[in-house]
Order: sequence, then structure tokens, then C-alpha cells
Amino acid sequence: MKSMQQIALILVVITGFGLRNVWADKSTAANILEFGSGVRPTAMGEAFCGVADDINAICWNPAGIAWLNKKGISLGHDNYYQNISYESISGIYPVEDILSCVGLNVAMLRAGEIIGRDNSGNRIANPDAGDSLVTLSFAQIMDEEMRLGAGIGVKWIHQRIAEEKASGMACDAGILYKGSYKNCPYTLGAVVQNIGEKMEFVREKYSLPLNFKIGASTKMLKSKILCAIDINKSGKDKMYANIGSEYSVTDNLVLRIGLNGRNNVDMGISSGLGVKIGDRLRLDCSYSGYGELGNVSKVSVGITD
Repeated sequence: MKSMQQIALILVVITGFGLRNVWADKSTAANILEFGSGVRPTAMGEAFCGVADDINAICWNPAGIAWLNKKGISLGHDNYYQNISYESISGIYPVEDILSCVGLNVAMLRAGEIIGRDNSGNRIANPDAGDSLVTLSFAQIMDEEMRLGAGIGVKWIHQRIAEEKASGMACDAGILYKGSYKNCPYTLGAVVQNIGEKMEFVREKYSLPLNFKIGASTKMLKSKILCAIDINKSGKDKMYANIGSEYSVTDNLVLRIGLNGRNNVDMGISSGLGVKIGDRLRLDCSYSGYGELGNVSKVSVGITD
């Protein structure tokens, strides 16, 4: 319990540093920070802060990678509405001697076609627009019973529209606790995302999309069913909940479904599946709808050592 209290205190201090003016400023920069990286979390309605048990934890709760003991890499491709695309590559490298792990995620967000016009309304060449994000995470198990982990992710962000460019830094800080009650395993997680200074873009300064998450998950029916819930609060959204679940049909096939409480243009329902091929290869896909805006489909392939 002493270790948990220490980590909680660290989170409070870091959060206080990042809170300056965030609640008053509803405009945010770096849209890429609001796109969820990872097929499995998306299929589960983005309820992953209290799960965080695979390579996707780099972006959802960095504390979760502390328990990963195999090297791995994952490639992802997302098709969003209005021809927006999101590409990512992630890798993890465990350091078992000190019960820790290092993770890296590189992502690129490319906007769809933007019609270019000058100040007089005349057509000009269409501008190119997109964001880039690099996240370096480190996590470590904090107690002898290997129940408590803490992690931090440092982010470099770059965004551009035509000739206008901006760069900035941010960080995430998270904790994860794994316990059991009457032979029922559960996991509790908390993370503060996108702590950082404002980014200046086209001579204006915008806050980063600071976000708080707390999550919980549990496994049932001999670990065949995983259920998870996240509670979220950001600077520009009301508090909302994400709910997700997955069912292991066999050792090689998993079905997923989720409900994203932030989706204000559709029901927020998402679904997906994961297929394991052999001992090393994994394929995942997800699908979610956004009403008149269109649909989002994601696929990824992962390899573990």
C-alpha cells in the first residue's frame, strides 16, 4: 500500500502542473492525440485503461507494459471517415533484470483532401495536412508481489497544414494494480494523458487535450470473458464512460464489442475480433460507426518473440 500511495502522490503532482488553464480553454491543438491508437482498444469501446495488458498499453496506460516479458512489434492501419488515415508502428523491449519494459510508438495522421483557395476565393493547389506523433514509454513493477506498476510516456508532436508547422512535447503518467477477490482477478488503472505546455500554431497558442482516465477490468468464466470500464474527463468534454468486453471463443479466436460514451454522432457501438496464428502472429480488426460522418475500420498485425 505504501508504494501505491507514493505513485498516487506523483500523479497528483504531475497533474497539478498540467492543469493550468485547461478547463477554461476548450480549443486544443494536435488532433492526433485524440485518435485512439490500437485496434483491440477501439473494438472494446476504448475501455482499456484498466486492461492495458498488451502492446497497446503504450498509448492507453504506459504502466501496463511493465508486465510484458516478450519483445514485440505491431503495425496498424486505420481508415476514418472523410478519407482520414492513421498509420502506426509500435514496439516493446522488456528489461527483465529490473522488472521493467520500454515501449515505442510512431504514428502519422493524414487528413483527407482539403480544397485550396486564396484570400479572394480563387482555387489554388490543395494544401497537405497531417500530424506526427512519437511516444517513448517506460514502465516498472513497483512491489515484490508484482501487483503494482507505474509508467510514463514522453511524446513529441508535430503538426502541419501547408507551410504552417508546429511542434511540442507532452507526457502521460499512469499506474496499474492487479489484484484478486475471492478467486476473481481484477485490474485497476489510472492515467493522466497529454500533460504539456500550449502549442503555438498560426500565431495562436492552443492547449493540448489533457485527459484523465480511471479504469477497471475483470475476467470471468475461467478467463474466457473480459469486461472493462473506463471513466474519462477531459478539458472540453463532460465526464463519460466507455464499456468494453471480449470473449475467447477458442485459444486462437477472440470476439470484442464496446460502447464509447464520447461518440455524440452515433450509438457509439464498436466491434472487432482477434485471430492468433501460431505462437507469434496476431491479426486484429475493428469497426465502428459515426453516423453521417461515415465509418471507421482498423486492422493491425502483431508479432511477438
